[in-house]
Amino acid sequence: MTEFKIKGVSKGFIEAELRPNQRKEASMWLLYLLDKPNFVVKYNLKSNQKGEVKVKLLLRNRLDANQLIEGVKLQVVSLITKSEKLNKD
Repeated sequence: MTEFKIKGVSKGFIEAELRPNQRKEASMWLLYLLDKPNFVVKYNLKSNQKGEVKVKLLLRNRLDANQLIEGVKLQVVSLITKSEKLNKD
């Protein structure tokens, strides 16, 4: 499962770090987060040769921020579960 940590909150922004287990998870998280209007201010994605990915995010601190993050988490888990079921069949 992807590790999502909030590093800090200041001046209307949330600094967060995302460490997915698989590279494709990082893409899914970014796809869904960037789909939320005026939520992601900037992001930085780093990948190493071992396949480990780290994404640093700067998000707007909105009243619904936690709800948006939890919603994205559910969307990513759902998509991964569906793809794993398809691969088994």
